[in-house]
Amino acid sequence: MDDAELASNEPPDPYTLLNLSHSALPHEIQQAYKQASRSLHPDKHPPSDRENARDVFTTFKNAYDILNDDVLRQAYDEFGHDGVNHLRKCLNSHDSEKLELASNLNRLHSKGAASDRKRAKELLRSSLLSEEYLMFLEGAPTSGRIELRCTTLNTRLFREGLETPWKLPDMEQGLLDINVRIPRGCGKWSGGFGGSAMLEKRVGAKGVDQEGIGRKGIGKKGVGENGVGSFNSHLSLGYEPVTGIDITGNLDFGDSSKMTLSSTRVMSSGTVLTSTIATIPHAENLSLSLASQRMLFQNKLYGTFAMGIASNGTFHFAKLSLQNTSSTNVKNIPRVNLTLNIGMDHTPLKLTVLQNITKFHNISCQCCLGITGLQFRALSTRVLTKFTSLSIGVKHHAFTGLTWILELQQADISFSLPIHIASLGPLPYYAPKLAYLCLVSSIIDAVIGDIFQAGKKNFIAIETSESSSSYHSRQAFNQNQALLLKWQKKEQDAKEQKQLMQPTADAKRKQEDDINGLVILKAMYGSQYPQNNEHAIDVTTPLQFWVINSQLSLPGSTKSHMLGFYDVLGKVNEINSSCDSPSLWNTLWQMKGLGTSSHKNQLGSFLNVRYKMGGSVFEVTVADEDPLKLPAPNALRLGDTNVS
Repeated sequence: MDDAELASNEPPDPYTLLNLSHSALPHEIQQAYKQASRSLHPDKHPPSDRENARDVFTTFKNAYDILNDDVLRQAYDEFGHDGVNHLRKCLNSHDSEKLELASNLNRLHSKGAASDRKRAKELLRSSLLSEEYLMFLEGAPTSGRIELRCTTLNTRLFREGLETPWKLPDMEQGLLDINVRIPRGCGKWSGGFGGSAMLEKRVGAKGVDQEGIGRKGIGKKGVGENGVGSFNSHLSLGYEPVTGIDITGNLDFGDSSKMTLSSTRVMSSGTVLTSTIATIPHAENLSLSLASQRMLFQNKLYGTFAMGIASNGTFHFAKLSLQNTSSTNVKNIPRVNLTLNIGMDHTPLKLTVLQNITKFHNISCQCCLGITGLQFRALSTRVLTKFTSLSIGVKHHAFTGLTWILELQQADISFSLPIHIASLGPLPYYAPKLAYLCLVSSIIDAVIGDIFQAGKKNFIAIETSESSSSYHSRQAFNQNQALLLKWQKKEQDAKEQKQLMQPTADAKRKQEDDINGLVILKAMYGSQYPQNNEHAIDVTTPLQFWVINSQLSLPGSTKSHMLGFYDVLGKVNEINSSCDSPSLWNTLWQMKGLGTSSHKNQLGSFLNVRYKMGGSVFEVTVADEDPLKLPAPNALRLGDTNVS
């Protein structure tokens, strides 16, 4: 988890900031802005408070600018702050195509027809997808992989009998893969290069079957008495002639040398089309392919379809992939990917499931079915520090048998240590080893989770010291400190906003009290059953600030973005989750409903309001995203105004 991600603040919802519903009319937007600006403008406050007032007013003014502009408002309604930021970049760009996009959007909105607004939405979607695709292309500049494949078949670790000596696992294969990408930057050209090297130990006689090596598809190779080595390299060059179209050429060198030329275009409908022409290794024909990627079923699935044919008209390959997206309203839903392919590898059917346990821990499982039989791989991955994650799991293959996987990823460089444990054999012999290896993996994963859980708790409580010289310890401490600073800033901003709203709220309270109108006596936002001040905050002043003519109306959206509010339960849950990365045992325990996490805090925030009006005192409680109108017909009457 990056520190910048932890410290980042989610931009507030402009509708919530202005206390408006998403269907607000233009005159309602202007009225809400005028009402608040009279109280929040920096000139309305003494010099000592003007700096805080300027920050609040800037945020408030930005919300008004978004909703008061038809183009920006549609961009926010459809694509959130990403759409607004992208459109503002286009307006401030010197690129003629981006300026033309902004001009076309303004022209379509000026017509006011529903079809023109739909066309404007499609233009903006296409531009956003192009921007996301270019960012994906630029990606990480450098990535690599180091893999050392070992075996324990000749050791006593998984063999019976004392005649087998104790020794470290034997290395069977070593793999090094490095890729370097040159990003596009401000120009239209990009590039990249890389290579892979492999050393494989050969068991048997001195002579090695050259033909057998070639059938394995190894690249440039050298053969020795103890094994073989291979090396492959590649070079790529990309060019963007116009926005949304990317042309890429690739050269692969080695035993399977080939040349590839592809063109990718982002369509206005959101479909990404890629057409490719490539040579086929060890053949005289060319391969022609077309791939399509797009969102399906109202953005619930992301689909990929690809098909290739050879230049002589014969079938080459086909692929279909479906994956659910994160746009669903169901929280913590597993990410599922189903892939069908013909002619690409020996496993035409693949199913991958990824489940996030916490933001620092996930479990993935992949099952493959093909001509080699059933294969599966299960991994548990934990984020250890800012740049480091550790994965541990098992892999079953019909040919190689059972393999234990240990993988450490540092930034974009990964180090993998697959250890061959057992060859495939009779089920009574093979199944106990599989169960034993799963048990060992779960125990190690539980120990690692508990160690880092305790470490994170300690780092939140202590301060840095000169003796704490461990790099990983400092990174864990910095992550938690950044998280605390993030929520401390949100809490401080809410306090300063309430101070700025206090004079107007006091004046309205006196005015409403004189006419026996709506007076907010006490309002708390947070847990429905707050145990202490950490689980709820006082929002009496912000609610009184929005009272107009003895009425208060709050829209049906989260109140955490309103002035004077912040997500107090989000603070508690996020800090707790940063400390608590549950082990496998704790996870299973909580699945039974016996865990130690607070169920009340996971129900979401509530707004409890006690108010007086017409000589009586009332109380009402609503969920965070429910609308609120005062006076409320369903409010509980507590008695006369002498009740406080």
